[in-house]
Amino acid sequence: MEKYQVALLMNIRKQLQEWFEKSQPVQYQDVKRFLHSLAGTSQTIGLEYLGKVSTELLDHISEHPQSTWHTKELQSLLIDIIKICYKDEGIGIPEEAINKLFTKFYRVDNSDMRKIGGTGLGLSIVKEIVKSHQGEIKVDSEWKKGSTFTISLPLMTTHSVEQLDQEKEEGKRSIIIIEDDKSLASLLQVELKESGFYVRHFDRGEAAIEAIQANPPEAIVLDIMLHEHEMNGWDILKTLKDDPNTEHIPIFISSALDEKNKGMEFGAYAYLVKPYQTSKLTNTILQMIVEKNEGNGEILVPRSDTE
Repeated sequence: MEKYQVALLMNIRKQLQEWFEKSQPVQYQDVKRFLHSLAGTSQTIGLEYLGKVSTELLDHISEHPQSTWHTKELQSLLIDIIKICYKDEGIGIPEEAINKLFTKFYRVDNSDMRKIGGTGLGLSIVKEIVKSHQGEIKVDSEWKKGSTFTISLPLMTTHSVEQLDQEKEEGKRSIIIIEDDKSLASLLQVELKESGFYVRHFDRGEAAIEAIQANPPEAIVLDIMLHEHEMNGWDILKTLKDDPNTEHIPIFISSALDEKNKGMEFGAYAYLVKPYQTSKLTNTILQMIVEKNEGNGEILVPRSDTE
């Protein structure tokens, strides 16, 4: 599974856990925004099944809108979202072989399977990976018609979420992402972390400003259209640029609004219009670091985790 797919699935688990732990109902618009973002992002990074399920659920709730969703209603609605399902149309697996399927080096003993080849290790490795994430994998198969493999992952615990959010490695440059599309934010986090940055994410302006003032980052990635009836990106940009303690921090606007001139006038360092390749953001930030250090003859590039 690719890194972006893993990041998206972890983000889904985190969002669902937040909702399921709420004592108050979740707003309809929040559920709709979540499904809309998930439908588009899943298709883009190759999780077609997840994208299809999200689209179907989005159509369903659009036809039957309600103002809020209680925990049990959400669990019933979104149960398939925490499953990844792969279905093939191959030759299938004999019933007597299914119980041995995840055993190391086991291969179904028939002429068709021998033609396909393989070592018999693939599924045993998949099972170990799934178990390491406290999940389970099941298979349903019909001989000569194909197989369906279903991987179920548990929701993240609050403790594990907090542990991930608090993780910081010494010597890494800090970046804060302010973005209410959690799927996109997750992809940006993966990209920036792989380039050696320590990344924190906020989806609301007030919390982000508080964190920035307490511990100023090297750079800020800022969306303009945030939650309704709260601070938007322009409000955050103005607040930070009016504060002598934060006015120096480079701000990279990441928005679907094509208002580059306005952004630069407000003091943004760069303006990226969605959609864009996540690597473009990383390269732009690295270029900023190079330019900042040209004066002292030193070029500082974030180190990778393998160094």
